[in-house]
Amino acid sequence: YDFSRDPAGEITWYSFTHDYVDKFQLDLSRYKKINSGQIFPLVQELCTRFKQLIENNGLNELLYNDSRKLKNERAAQLIFFGVADAYCQASNIDINRESNAGRGPVDFKISYGYNARVTVEIKYSSNPNLLNGYTEQLQTYNKAEKTSHSIFLVIQTGFHKKKLENLNRLYKDATSNGNRAPEIIIVDGQRRLSASKLRRK
Repeated sequence: YDFSRDPAGEITWYSFTHDYVDKFQLDLSRYKKINSGQIFPLVQELCTRFKQLIENNGLNELLYNDSRKLKNERAAQLIFFGVADAYCQASNIDINRESNAGRGPVDFKISYGYNARVTVEIKYSSNPNLLNGYTEQLQTYNKAEKTSHSIFLVIQTGFHKKKLENLNRLYKDATSNGNRAPEIIIVDGQRRLSASKLRRK
């Protein structure tokens, strides 16, 4: 393995994400006394900050190798873990990667104590199992982990408008019938032209 280039994103995520967290600090002090009602807004805030860093602050570059090809989903999971873990450390919040309660691993379980738990599943929009992951995987994990809330974090890696529309329809259909459904957060992880190149167009 070429450790200097790190084409799969197995190493560089740690230093880069911690540098980003130091540069773009997030005040979670209001969550010092965390309970089951506060853990979900906290995780939503972590996901929103991750979305901002990917879409507006250049962290999306870590999703691609030197050949500008998309790395696998594990790279995206490591980037999210690096960002979330650094913010969680400051607030004494427990985050577990690939927690397994008997029905297969979920990407992340963020918790504080026994009753305050949120799972986060990360998928690329290009993943052929995207819709299946939403309808089956997270609901199975939630039952196994006794989780009160869950987030399906989709990183848009190309033009997948129809697939994302179908995903949002699944959410609306479930919630309109009074059922619980994992919240969907879509993050645009596509490569962008630099500001200077945009001005020259």
